[in-house]
Amino acid sequence: MGGGLNMKTFKLDDYDYQAEDCIQGILVNPLLPDAFWTEPLIDRSDDEMGRWEEFPFILMEWEGMKKVYILDGDEWDRPTLRFASNDFNEVLKYLHDNNYIQFQDSQLTH
Repeated sequence: MGGGLNMKTFKLDDYDYQAEDCIQGILVNPLLPDAFWTEPLIDRSDDEMGRWEEFPFILMEWEGMKKVYILDGDEWDRPTLRFASNDFNEVLKYLHDNNYIQFQDSQLTH
């Protein structure tokens, strides 16, 4: 996922990230490090953990499913799937309800 032609640079917490979009600090379809889905957390660099630990991101799949992942240690070698929905507003509501973003209900737009 990620790595598409529409990548932009976003600066968050002193790190530069490449992603298709960024909504209130949540990256959408980010460019992820090599072996991000398979490397044990204990083998990851301090830089990678600093960038990605407890940092939610959204992957949007071709069939319309939007998935929220977090590298939170619940899985020993990959980020944890925390939420999935075809409705982007539900994804935003999940992120809001879990204190990752703040918005007014009137700001649901996608």
